[in-house]
Amino acid sequence: MQLPTRDEILSARAIVAAVQPPTPARRWRLLDAGSARAWVKHENHTRVGAFKLRGGAVYLHELMRRAPQLRGVISATRGNHGQSIALAAARHGIAATIVVPHRNSVEKNAAMRALGATLVEHGEDFQQAREHAARLAAESGWPMVPSFHPDLVRGVASYWMEFFEATACDAPAVVFVPIGLGSGIVACAAARAACLANTKGGTRIVGVVSAHATAYLDSWRAGRPVEAPVTTQLADGMACRVPEAEALEIMRREVDDIVAVTDEEVAHAMRALFADTHNVAEGSGPQRLPPRCSSASGWPGAASASRSPAAMSTARSSRTCSPALRPRKGTPLVGYGERPSGRVGPCLGLWPPAAGGPARRPWGLPQPRATGSSGAKLPPRLSFQAAIASAMSPGSKIALCSSAICASAAAVP
Repeated sequence: MQLPTRDEILSARAIVAAVQPPTPARRWRLLDAGSARAWVKHENHTRVGAFKLRGGAVYLHELMRRAPQLRGVISATRGNHGQSIALAAARHGIAATIVVPHRNSVEKNAAMRALGATLVEHGEDFQQAREHAARLAAESGWPMVPSFHPDLVRGVASYWMEFFEATACDAPAVVFVPIGLGSGIVACAAARAACLANTKGGTRIVGVVSAHATAYLDSWRAGRPVEAPVTTQLADGMACRVPEAEALEIMRREVDDIVAVTDEEVAHAMRALFADTHNVAEGSGPQRLPPRCSSASGWPGAASASRSPAAMSTARSSRTCSPALRPRKGTPLVGYGERPSGRVGPCLGLWPPAAGGPARRPWGLPQPRATGSSGAKLPPRLSFQAAIASAMSPGSKIALCSSAICASAAAVP
């Protein structure tokens, strides 16, 4: 697969504009890292709360143009992709059957039903749900909408184009992109090529995966698709067991590094985003907040075994002494534990926990466990900020914008 061209992205952007106006790209000063400036692209402000709306709109538009007599579509999802397909199908007046694994997000299931989708629960993870959806498509004759496709990438690239245009005078040194099946990070590479031609050394792309779903990290290191188990309880949008070969091929050409973050780090990141931006995040969004206390150069970890190390930024930990981020009585907290429904997952509450409630340890910096592609552990700030970067809901990318970092990154071979 080749990256979509600028003209192809612009045509997709026109399709998206009929459904969703541009989302804001805002600089949040509380997310800044010393001299580095942090930008947030608020794709959580779309009609489905995620960037997936864009890909679904473009895919269904092109599908209906080719087959106007179509009566319905089938797809598989953990939530956001399914919402986008359900919304697009409803706009075209056709049915949508969405397959989700058992114990999927209750809220995401309700959202898809509210958009008119018929929901089918099958399997223990996304891969099993996807395989069942393919069987249903073969039996019904309805087309199976994949989770990775050139038309999906074109649609998603529209928000990256919006982002690069919004930051044109303050070009980011690095963008952190969570990886589900790959449409988001491949779209980022496409928009970078379209908007920042000949500046790859100036804006680097770092993918983020869950430490409990490392298929893409393992595959990126191995140079071939590698299946990996999924045990994450928070980052369901990145709960990929079997990677897409086409997406992996592009990532190995375009992505500078991939890091992994734990569910605990994601939970801390969700709380930080709530405190700093007043946005409630889901687990597969905050893994991309960049290092807040970074000012030096030198991103740890090689981009791949055959490429030289990518220079980005090291970090110094200072958040532990930030009074604004210490728990105070009445502080809203996003945590992880047993929800009122009895399901284990992200929770929103106040500090301290109510008497008799589940015990929670105080919020502070998690230990740095995130690792780069070289296998080396990231410094504390990079570990923490990579985790934060996954919480804004999939699609809300955060970028470091620093002239010092950009200069050092541009000098890397």
